[in-house]
Amino acid sequence: MCINSALHSKSKSKSSIIPWMKTKCPMQTNGIGFGYFVMQFMKEIILANQDMIPENYFGDYKCKTYSKDKLVQVEEDWATFMVEYLRDYIVDRLKPQLVVLDYIACHESS
Repeated sequence: MCINSALHSKSKSKSSIIPWMKTKCPMQTNGIGFGYFVMQFMKEIILANQDMIPENYFGDYKCKTYSKDKLVQVEEDWATFMVEYLRDYIVDRLKPQLVVLDYIACHESS
């Protein structure tokens, strides 16, 4: 919405308007899978490990949609990431309490 407003704003000069390029990329075949497609496509762009996205990247893109197996892989990757992130987050948050409990346990046994 913000980009749309910026593109159609009459107060902006033409040189300050962001150029918007229509691209071709894999599209969902139903109205509910778009989040998975966005995540997968972002992952592919990032894993390409380039300084910038080449102009022909989208034009060279071969598949029109992702398979069910590919979408299941996206779900599994996302679930794995979240479990690891939350585990690390919880451990970091509990670390001070664990140190105190360890200290208490050591001194109670003496």
